[in-house]
Amino acid sequence: MKKIVKICLILFFVSLLAGLGYTGWRFSVNHETIYPYPYQPIKIIDSERQQAEKADILVLGDGATLDLKPHLELFQKETKAFLRKPPIIYHWGARGENLAHALAKVKSLKKMPMVIIYHGGLDELNRARLAPKALSPIIKNVKRAQNDETLSTILSFPITSRLIYEPHIKVPLDNRATGYQTDLPTRTILKTMEMLYTFYRWEAKEFANTIKLKDGRLWFIPQAYNLMERPVRSCTGDSEIENNLLKLEDMLQKGRSKVAINGLKEILKLESAHAGIYYTLGKAFLAQGNFTKAKRAFYQSLIYDCGLKRSNPLFLKILMEEIEDKNFKVIDFNRMVTSNLGRRLLFESSRTPQRIYYEALTKKLVKDFKELIESK
Repeated sequence: MKKIVKICLILFFVSLLAGLGYTGWRFSVNHETIYPYPYQPIKIIDSERQQAEKADILVLGDGATLDLKPHLELFQKETKAFLRKPPIIYHWGARGENLAHALAKVKSLKKMPMVIIYHGGLDELNRARLAPKALSPIIKNVKRAQNDETLSTILSFPITSRLIYEPHIKVPLDNRATGYQTDLPTRTILKTMEMLYTFYRWEAKEFANTIKLKDGRLWFIPQAYNLMERPVRSCTGDSEIENNLLKLEDMLQKGRSKVAINGLKEILKLESAHAGIYYTLGKAFLAQGNFTKAKRAFYQSLIYDCGLKRSNPLFLKILMEEIEDKNFKVIDFNRMVTSNLGRRLLFESSRTPQRIYYEALTKKLVKDFKELIESK
């Protein structure tokens, strides 16, 4: 009997030590967070943060900020008409960065500038935000974060997130980051996109809330989409659909746009989530001069592009909703450019809008900044 008790005690202590060891390991590998973002914490360079805090206007965003930069130099000159000295502008955006980087940067600020400009929206998929092979624990963590009781516990005691969320591989978002694999199964891509929209909504909410709580002022300038870029990969489709699509594209090239449109609409009745069909439909409507329908078709093509290379309008829509909810300013540069689809040349490169649009944007910024100064 004593021997059995002794064995039970040994097993109990071994189990206890194993449990404590697992808990300690889980606590050490997870970092404290409210939302279970699937990437490593973004490090902020202190000297850059200090420069950002000294600025009157802080510019955040992706590669679009490089396109905006020379025009903001003109903006500074234009403000001489109503200011003794031009505002200090600090550009803290970079090509390949996304909303996660902007969120980390505004969280680090101890002093808010007069205005934060966020100009971006195109580089959201340039760096993989998650590891597709870690989708299983990522999905579990998202479900836990979406549970009100669990999230309430984490909000009250953030340290518990180290134990609540499943540990998994977290990808870097710095210069070590890579893009998404090109050969992922369609099912994996669709689940990845679903998770990315969830994380982006959390980032957008935190981004807007952080600036609001710090009494900051945000102007959101969504970068324009080049709607004429062909989709990288369709989410659905088979060989028969692809063959029919090639035939209809040939008809379109021969000027038979009406026949092509009718044929494309017939295919859409069977396959309503094919990026290539919407893209060709957009070109057909464009050939007929129906710019409104062409624009709508091109946007659908973007949304159903499963190449995990190009961002799409759903990201902008999510961020715009959060920003407008906090009564921040939206200067819809994307609409300013794409509203001229088919009427004039929109882009000077695959992603940089023509100078004329940035000149119009600059005038708008000068006008809004003057009104802000006069309201103080």
